Amino acid sequence: MAERATWLGNDETHYVRQWENKDLQDLKNLIDLTVYFISKNLKAKKYKEEMAKR
Repeated sequence: MAERATWLGNDETHYVRQWENKDLQDLKNLIDLTVYFISKNLKAKKYKEEMAKR
């Protein structure tokens, strides 16, 4: 997701867009998804560490 957010962010700086059917809202959604995945992974890691088999 972060890679796609980068693609769209970079697309905003070009005269000729590669992703003509995407807009700023799509970029915001990709950033939200990236934050969600990072958060989910950190939470999962925390519980795996806290509840490791003994």
